[in-house]
Amino acid sequence: MWNASISKQVLKFNRGELKFAARDLLNKNIGISRNSNNNYIEDSRVLALRQFFLLSFTYSLRKTGLNNDGGSGMRVITR
Repeated sequence: MWNASISKQVLKFNRGELKFAARDLLNKNIGISRNSNNNYIEDSRVLALRQFFLLSFTYSLRKTGLNNDGGSGMRVITR
């Protein structure tokens, strides 16, 4: 299964993110499997979510301007 997404930071201080995602690009998730043994053959079919596309918007409520590290908003803490 192939998945892909692309996003763009928007608004002042990059507080918004607009993201487009595609799941199962090749449309191959059919939800069928077969198990076989010497005595039997078992076919299973499950209800699976197939190919879909999603457009989402995320807004950050984090306060900016408090950090003097160039505005990246990320901190790494090591011990």
